[in-house]
Amino acid sequence: MRAIIILAGACMLLGISGCDHKFSDIQSCILGAEKPIPLEKAIAVVKAAGLVVTSQEPAPISLTPSVSSAAAATSGPFNLLCEAAINGQRYTKTIHLDIASKAANGVVAVITEDEVKWTSGVQNPVTGKPTLEHHTLNRLNGDYRYYDDGVVYASNPPTYHCSKAPPAQF
Repeated sequence: MRAIIILAGACMLLGISGCDHKFSDIQSCILGAEKPIPLEKAIAVVKAAGLVVTSQEPAPISLTPSVSSAAAATSGPFNLLCEAAINGQRYTKTIHLDIASKAANGVVAVITEDEVKWTSGVQNPVTGKPTLEHHTLNRLNGDYRYYDDGVVYASNPPTYHCSKAPPAQF
């Protein structure tokens, strides 16, 4: 009976780990030498462990960004100073925004009346592999958020509050 339970456990592990039921090389599969598991399967595993999974899905991005005359009046370029308190620690980010050139931090951005969106390439700090970082800046209230592709966050990413940066102090 114990052998059946162990075999069933091994089958479950292969099923949820993305090994496609390959019994030939279980060790390399468990160590991640086989193909990575799909995001949906990873989320199912996390949910099965009793954890809550939330998603920060980006809104559909229009391929033809438009800038109104009101937006053109604040076309910049200018800097934004963004601040957030994370676990009692103060964090700041500076965003260089050029509405006329449709760019944020030197990257092409989609700019609408109420938000600015852009994507930048970064290195995943856990895997070391390249990934995408998605940025959203609300032009109406100054809220700024970003998240990395393929990361399952334990809580919502922090919201930074941005305003036009003052002149440099030195």
